[in-house]
Amino acid sequence: MSELFGKPFEALTCREVCEKLEAIYESDRVEFKESFEKKEKLREELLRVAVGFLNTAEGRGLIVLGVRDPSKPGEKVKCLDKNLFKWDKAGQIEAHIRDTILENLRSIPRAIALPHLGVRVFDCRSDCGLGRDGWLMLVYVERTSDAVYYSKIDNTAYTRRASTTQPLSLEETFALVESKRKPMVRVLLGPRVEEPRRLKFTIWLENIGYKPAMHTLCKLRVNGILESSNVPIPIFIQSIEPSDELRGTPILELGLQYVIELYNIYPFDTPVFPGIELYKGELEAVLNTDLPEQATMTIEASIFTEDTVTQEKIVIDASRNSATTRKVTLEVRDYLGNILLQGTAEN
Repeated sequence: MSELFGKPFEALTCREVCEKLEAIYESDRVEFKESFEKKEKLREELLRVAVGFLNTAEGRGLIVLGVRDPSKPGEKVKCLDKNLFKWDKAGQIEAHIRDTILENLRSIPRAIALPHLGVRVFDCRSDCGLGRDGWLMLVYVERTSDAVYYSKIDNTAYTRRASTTQPLSLEETFALVESKRKPMVRVLLGPRVEEPRRLKFTIWLENIGYKPAMHTLCKLRVNGILESSNVPIPIFIQSIEPSDELRGTPILELGLQYVIELYNIYPFDTPVFPGIELYKGELEAVLNTDLPEQATMTIEASIFTEDTVTQEKIVIDASRNSATTRKVTLEVRDYLGNILLQGTAEN
């Protein structure tokens, strides 16, 4: 969105939108809708075009409601009839549009994360200074989980071809669904405090994709220094010791980082099946001093399968008595660089 309007979507004003629309035309990423006679037609078109954007290679697009295609002659901003909605406040209509899209959006395989959905509604008279009643709306959708999307209203999958939204044929849908079935493996860490100077981590591999991972390499990079504002001396890891299950696992000390490589190779190991947490073992970090009241530890992971690579950043909060995972940032790509999944979870 920033490349279209030059600023974040949430910060746009109606006047800025109207100025920029003079230079934006319909494309595989932008759709204009001038007006609707009935709210049912508005709902159908919103889902149809949103699905079309989500099923493109980029997986994103902008729907502009209440505006004529700028490539056509005549007045550009027409404004939607206020009678299409029972609400008279922009925030209520924004919430209604979000709910309408999310309630009627379906995917195969089931999307792991909901698409990013941004909605802005402007009053043509008070916000845009156009001297007439009506609404101008922007709806931005962006795929965050790789899947084939379809509209629950007509059970049809669509895609964008140039500046039009077209239904996918049955053959195209089957081929696209099959292309989405990939393994996506992440690492799960269960941190706990064994002693004031010992942090232990239980390690699992979890496949959040739709296909078994037959060959998996997990590289863990443990930051050797813990961050804390409560102690005058640095807290650092003196060594990392593996459990019996991980004996022989390469553990390299590279400057201020420890690098651990975990392999899960079929037929020597069990494949990482979808929906299963596969236990791999435990690592114990031995510190140079007792844990303070609060400290933060960062672990990064790169997990390679035959089809995908996952980049994960895990932030752990530790104290003298306990340790918990506070934040996880995740991104999964295929080997062509396409983003299949990304997101952040915080406890």
